[in-house]
Amino acid sequence: MTRRIHCVLAMLIPFAAVGCAGKGTIQLVSLNMTDIDPPEAKVWKFDAQQNCWWIDSNGELNISLLHQHNSLLGALGSYHVGLSLVFDEPPAGRARNYKVGPREARATFASAMATMRFMPFTGIVSVTIGKDDVLRGSYRIWATVSNEVNVLSLLPQKSGNILLLGTFEAIKHEEQGKKLRAFVESNSPARPARKIPTTQTTKPAA
Repeated sequence: MTRRIHCVLAMLIPFAAVGCAGKGTIQLVSLNMTDIDPPEAKVWKFDAQQNCWWIDSNGELNISLLHQHNSLLGALGSYHVGLSLVFDEPPAGRARNYKVGPREARATFASAMATMRFMPFTGIVSVTIGKDDVLRGSYRIWATVSNEVNVLSLLPQKSGNILLLGTFEAIKHEEQGKKLRAFVESNSPARPARKIPTTQTTKPAA
């Protein structure tokens, strides 16, 4: 347990002083259809203090959001909630709606006491790139939950599937964005390989 607390502190420290700011929200809603009381129907809402976007060397659009809560109680009361999105390419114009599947999103809730990872199976993200280079958008993502530790968690332990939803105003910042993505996706299952369209050439008839 002590080792886990030290690891959480080590991960949180790099984001305490430097960030890409912007605005964002990460909301979680349990879609458990077998039990509602307890837990009562509730929406967990977290304000993302850091919101970055960038286009990587493969031409993919990346968006990362992070909420970080540092408690006066130290590591035991601190936690983070993060969302990482990757799409095959940026909008051709100023706006685009993206479908979300198993490859496009990763999300996590982590503290010294519990870690929950959210794996998407469907959803939609809408983005608009402003003239100020701020990427604005909203999202709704249905995800399954993987619990690594089940003690003293802020979230329900039998949550069933989860709906993630929210909005963001992300600042273009590749260096910090890459750090956020690596942080959010640490120990998450690898993304499926990108599907690259193939073209077939037809040989002329002899």
